Amino acid sequence: MRSTGTPWPSCRPLARSNSRNRRQSIGRFALLSWCAALSIAELPDAAAGANQPAAPSARVYRYTMKGRVKLLFFWVGKDRVGGGTISFLSRPAGEQDCALEGVEVLFGSDPKRVPGGINRWGYAQEWSCWKQENGARQLDFTRFEGFMRHSKEESLAQVRSSDRNEKSNQLFWYDGIRSTVSAEEARSEIHVFAQKQDFDFRKSQVAWRAYQQRRSSGPPDREQSLRNAGLYRQPFGFLTGVQEICRRISQQFRSQPGNWTQSRFQLPYAYHAKAYLLETTGIRYHPVFDLEPAGGDPHSNGSRPRRYRDVAEVEFRLSERTSRRPHSFSVWYALEGPEAGVPLKIVDRPRWWLQVELNLEATSGSESHLSSLSGIDREAGN
Repeated sequence: MRSTGTPWPSCRPLARSNSRNRRQSIGRFALLSWCAALSIAELPDAAAGANQPAAPSARVYRYTMKGRVKLLFFWVGKDRVGGGTISFLSRPAGEQDCALEGVEVLFGSDPKRVPGGINRWGYAQEWSCWKQENGARQLDFTRFEGFMRHSKEESLAQVRSSDRNEKSNQLFWYDGIRSTVSAEEARSEIHVFAQKQDFDFRKSQVAWRAYQQRRSSGPPDREQSLRNAGLYRQPFGFLTGVQEICRRISQQFRSQPGNWTQSRFQLPYAYHAKAYLLETTGIRYHPVFDLEPAGGDPHSNGSRPRRYRDVAEVEFRLSERTSRRPHSFSVWYALEGPEAGVPLKIVDRPRWWLQVELNLEATSGSESHLSSLSGIDREAGN
């Protein structure tokens, strides 16, 4: 049963449908939702002993969004139709030698700049627990958690119609997911909830509180599990899987500078209790890469592009093991230097009629602590 709700002022402030739509939501949830972080006490039981007083640190990167919509035979685009952040989190190993690493993402449209005032946004975070075994670093588990505005539309006209209905009814629906992957199995829970106000991604903390309230108020709307019968070798989730492939590409760049772009990389992972394959279909090397500033970017230095060196342009493809229906996206990132591994640009087509481009802002990459990330207050142990 769907659960409605209003903002939850009494809650303590806190210290990523049918089968076709669910498959299509992978790109939207994991990329455009790539804000509220998961408190450490909410991690799987295997990490409970690793909860230490020291707050995790983070690097926070801000992005602007460009959008292109296909109208009949032509693509029509506009700059700065939204934005968001990507945060890289880390915390040293605790009592059980579990070093936690996380990727947190928050992206959405800006209703004031999108024709028709369309409001679509989402948040996702994935924690990974790494342990030392026999002198080697081993992945123990991952947990993905997040939510996004409910969206099953197949066309721009349906998006506009859905927005009009929600605004008319003053009820705005969200889908929340918790997806945990261990060596033995993958589990997921879906919680559907609603708000009576239309918040955009800048007020994500209100939706996060509603999601937490929905999770604590009753069983999930859907849940499922998948036994790992040789489907994946290590318990990677989507975000940690992308990170791992980028790390391997960077290692290849340093060890085999002559032909590293010819290599192909594959990594099985699990999401929503389903097995997926993430692979590269092409790698291009840019000795010099100029990132054009978004129109109206307040942080841009005039109209001059920002220059980066040693940049990889990687074409990714992911597919569910059973359906084999692919979804492709591209990531540009620095291979070396202070921003190594940080996405400079991401291009994705979450719908056949929609293309989204995310570009790193000029002033980004600030060091922070978990208590002040993405404009959300966090409190460990909530």
